[in-house]
Amino acid sequence: MRYFAAHRAWIASSDRLLSMCRIGITDTTHRVLSVETFESETEQTEWIGGLILVAPLCPERLSQETFAEYRQRMISELESADGTHSTPLSAYHFVPFNVTDMEFLPSTRIVRL
Repeated sequence: MRYFAAHRAWIASSDRLLSMCRIGITDTTHRVLSVETFESETEQTEWIGGLILVAPLCPERLSQETFAEYRQRMISELESADGTHSTPLSAYHFVPFNVTDMEFLPSTRIVRL
């Protein structure tokens, strides 16, 4: 298992934003196995900062789309998708990301962990 830590984790299924989280991902399937908060450095954890999305899918960001707009669109897509509650979860890193303003930067990319 690999662990990644970031300033924020967005759990899309419940639309919750968590602070200072560690995400555990399987090495072989890249599926999320754990989401936990942390308060200090943890062994075998790679600090990547910014925002990690935990969701069964991750739509591409549209040109000039704000994070609030993306978030709303994502929630709508999850609500309309069939079987997303039983679908395995993946983790996606938004990099770079302005955590203070919770906003995309012009160069923000979405990378699957």
